[in-house]
Amino acid sequence: MTIPSEASLKKLLGKVNLQPGICQPFLALLKKKVQCLNARDRQCVLLFDEVFLRGRLFYNIRQNVVNGFENYGQRGRTNYIADHAMVFMVQGLHVKWTQPVAYYFVSKTCPSSMLKLLIEDVIKALFEIGLTVKATVSDQGPTNRTAIAELRQKQGDSIMYSVGGQTLVHIWDMPHILKNIRNNLITSDLEFNQGKVAKWRQLIEFYLYDQVQPILW
Repeated sequence: MTIPSEASLKKLLGKVNLQPGICQPFLALLKKKVQCLNARDRQCVLLFDEVFLRGRLFYNIRQNVVNGFENYGQRGRTNYIADHAMVFMVQGLHVKWTQPVAYYFVSKTCPSSMLKLLIEDVIKALFEIGLTVKATVSDQGPTNRTAIAELRQKQGDSIMYSVGGQTLVHIWDMPHILKNIRNNLITSDLEFNQGKVAKWRQLIEFYLYDQVQPILW
């Protein structure tokens, strides 16, 4: 099979103008796809999370700019060295498809005041291409909780919030909820149902009990 060389692939990728912020080339392609979908299949959720990066600076010869600083796209740059990337990804609710749509370089973590603005920016951009964002999803990091609380407070609701006249709900992703429950049980007891108490040692005892039970077919 004849395939392009590494140099050719790099040359092609160099023509794609990807900058921190909302990725317009991706949105343009997604818009063409959305036009072929009915109203139900346009419903989606917006996921966002931070990933760790090795903080370093490097000079981009083609763009004549030093990259590696904190960069919030249209919201501006700072002189702090970025060591995380905040990534936004959209996923269909009724049709199986996933597409990253925005990314930002942040130092340590994205401030909640800035995160709130970025969430609104990305949701509005998705509305403009015809998608219907029904919910946002993230882990329970402190900045995420604060940003969502501020969005809800703006709406005056403890559950829902609104962006561009569209009502959304935020969902805390289940794997992190289970992890947080585990972490809390390790150090503290959990009270529930009027006086009942769950302890970490009970999980250990059940695990050991389950290991010695015969498998029933």
